[in-house]
Amino acid sequence: MDKITRLDNAKAMRAMGMPLNTPVKERKLSPRAAKKIDTVMLATKKFGEAVERWAFKQNQKNYGAVCRTWEKLAIALDRAGSEPRWIERPDGSSKLANAEDVAVNVFIQPADIVCSQWDEILTALENGEEHKIIVGKAPWPLGPFPKDEIIIHGGSDGGGEAA
Repeated sequence: MDKITRLDNAKAMRAMGMPLNTPVKERKLSPRAAKKIDTVMLATKKFGEAVERWAFKQNQKNYGAVCRTWEKLAIALDRAGSEPRWIERPDGSSKLANAEDVAVNVFIQPADIVCSQWDEILTALENGEEHKIIVGKAPWPLGPFPKDEIIIHGGSDGGGEAA
């Protein structure tokens, strides 16, 4: 692994208040950690496929598939995610108990963002609200659309209709 931080990476790290001179170590993930990441990525992929089918053919069956796969994604995230634990040393400093938890969280964070975005969308639809998704601003995995935008109408059947 090269020991050079690229300029774009450094700018993003500085904006987050992270140090730029931390040493990098290459490590292999344990099978346990790799399984957590794989499970979340597979659930995310299946959710994306269900949303894509529903975006182009909005009916009760496809909406139900979206809800089921979203729930499976949320469960996979709950099982995989764990806050990194810190161990306090006698001198007052602290260290990570398990650095692998940090690595797992880094890999699953995008899926967590997707899950949160769709939680808001699905909640709005269940409440009968209309939700407009514009090409270029659509939450993953939607887009491109056959038109410039897609409007999802919520309702009691939850299946919605595209406008």
